[in-house]
Amino acid sequence: CDGHLTLLSFQVAPSESEASWWGFLSDLKERGLNGMELLISDGAAGLVKALTALYPRVPQQRCVIHKVFDLRAALVTPRHWTRLQADAFHIFEAITETEARHRLQGFISRWSSLESRAVRVFLRQIESCFTYFRFPPPRHKTLKSTNPVERYLEEIRRRLIPMRSFNNSASVNRIVY
Repeated sequence: CDGHLTLLSFQVAPSESEASWWGFLSDLKERGLNGMELLISDGAAGLVKALTALYPRVPQQRCVIHKVFDLRAALVTPRHWTRLQADAFHIFEAITETEARHRLQGFISRWSSLESRAVRVFLRQIESCFTYFRFPPPRHKTLKSTNPVERYLEEIRRRLIPMRSFNNSASVNRIVY
C-alpha cells in the first residue's frame, strides 16, 4: 500500500505456461497469501488464467507499456510506429479515466482507417488497462505498468549473467535471496 516493493517469492520454471503460474500462485496461497489489492501483468495468458482461477476477485491491471508495444507487431505500415506509439501513450497520461477514454476515442478515430489491425489488437482487453484509475491518483504512475518488477528482474539478470550456469535450483535461490 505504501509503494514499497517486497519480493514474496520466485520460482524457477520451464515456461510462463498456465500450469507454471498455477503452481507458483498455489504455493503463495498455501503459504497464506489470501488476496491481493491488484495484479499488474504483461498480459501473459497463462498468468491471467491461473490468477482468475485462484484469485477470482483480484482486479487485474494490464501493463500499459506492454500494451502499447504490442501494437508494433500489428502494424501494416512500419513508418507509422513513432506517431502511433506517442498517441497510444498519450491515452494513459490522462489524469482521469474519463479523459483517458476520450483520448482513446480520438486514437480510434485517427488510426482506424490507417492501421485497422493495430487498433483491433490495441482494443482487445483494453478495459484491463484502466483498472489503475480505481486507486488514488498519486499511485497511478506505479500501478499502470510492470516497470518496478522489470527493473528488479534486470538487477537479478545483471547478477546472474557473470555466473553463466548453476549446479541446481538451490544455487539460484542463494543468489536471488
